[in-house]
Amino acid sequence: TGTAGTVTTSFLSAVQIRAVTPANPVLYIAAGAVVAWPLQVNLADNLAPTPGTTVTWQPVFGRIAVSPGLSPAHAQGNAQTLATVGPLVPGAQASISACAWSAVCAAFTAEDIAQADLRLAVVSGAGQSISANGTFAPIVLRVTDAAAHPVAGAVVEVHQTIDAQQMPCPDRGRCPVPPTGNASVSSITSDPDGLITLTPIQIPGVAETTNIAAATGTQGFLSLAIQKQP
Repeated sequence: TGTAGTVTTSFLSAVQIRAVTPANPVLYIAAGAVVAWPLQVNLADNLAPTPGTTVTWQPVFGRIAVSPGLSPAHAQGNAQTLATVGPLVPGAQASISACAWSAVCAAFTAEDIAQADLRLAVVSGAGQSISANGTFAPIVLRVTDAAAHPVAGAVVEVHQTIDAQQMPCPDRGRCPVPPTGNASVSSITSDPDGLITLTPIQIPGVAETTNIAAATGTQGFLSLAIQKQP
């Protein structure tokens, strides 16, 4: 006689998992602007980088171009190219795909932001109060839309004026003439992160206040003042 039994066999099936992961896949662009947009994807095959694998960059729709159209992944699995986007009409989008291994793809999309939706915020450099012999640090501003997304290609008009401090009058004779205040007007375009950097005007070695006003679109405005103390 025999005894019936059950034999259980287990095995591991190797599954190939490939991924194309975009960095910063959405660009918000000011209406009417043309922006250079650096694109990057990371390639992974079963979670490992794949240096040398070629990525094909292909415009899908909208006003967008790319160069080069083919780029290899570097040692860490990153592949890069440069797109030129715009100008986009209000409410429009543009898109580009990045594909490796023929059919594994990621998408990048640019979205138009109307001038009425542009806003301004201070990133760094506000509230400076330094000695008269010091030098102001640069001021960094960010252009955003109404939902706080950074906006590229927005033109920011910057107006600066200086109010020099009146020197004290002597007991006798005329009061000293205060230094002549300077003024400056400039236009700066926001980068893909929505940032602009401005250099405050100043009078070397003089106690003064530099007044700065910045505006973009129809609703974006801010003002601030930084000081040099005697």
